[in-house]
Amino acid sequence: MFFKKIPKFILECLPIILLAGIYINFARITKFFERPDYDWLLVSIDKFLFFGTQPSFLLEKFISPSLTEYMNFSYGFYIFLFPIILGLFFFQRKYQAFYSLRRALIIAIMIGFAFYLAIPANGPYIIFKDFYSIELQGGYITKAVQQLLNLFLYNRGEFPSLHVALSTIILFFSYKYSRKLFAFYLLLIPSLWCATLYLRYHYFVDVIAGFLLAFFAIWLSLKIQNSNELKKRWT
Repeated sequence: MFFKKIPKFILECLPIILLAGIYINFARITKFFERPDYDWLLVSIDKFLFFGTQPSFLLEKFISPSLTEYMNFSYGFYIFLFPIILGLFFFQRKYQAFYSLRRALIIAIMIGFAFYLAIPANGPYIIFKDFYSIELQGGYITKAVQQLLNLFLYNRGEFPSLHVALSTIILFFSYKYSRKLFAFYLLLIPSLWCATLYLRYHYFVDVIAGFLLAFFAIWLSLKIQNSNELKKRWT
């Protein structure tokens, strides 16, 4: 029975898979629209919030090989967050949870893509690459994650941080429908949020925007769910 449901599960996850493919190739998409980079705007906002400096520079005093290794583990584990929770909901027949989560993820991703087209940027990792005084060095996990991320580091998708937005959505739905999974994710996802700044992939304003996007996507998904349930009662 379990194996018979796998094709159905993959089919139901196909929208997320297709959107992930688009994300990997987003650099080509933004170049097609010939949009300029808006790093200057995001840098200016961060400077205003942090009194003339950048969070990634402030975090340099905390850098260590062991912390870098852990941060890369947290950041790299991001790709496993989706199949774990979607698979759990689907195969445990928590279909309402599955479709609500999938809808929230799609909403957030689509809105995120719209912002990426409107405000493309490269991020601190590229913009300030020659200005950092300490290099991020770790171990095997760091090297493996770096090799993976090199495939789409230059996708110009910064504002908002979908790493933050989507992981926040996943954390919310795990709390709502699976407390055991929530306890597991609670050990990892906050570290992922910190890693976006520590590893120099995002500006602080990207992180804030990611949280706001997550809250909106969750609200809209649940609103649609409640609306659909109300229609079923009256039809």
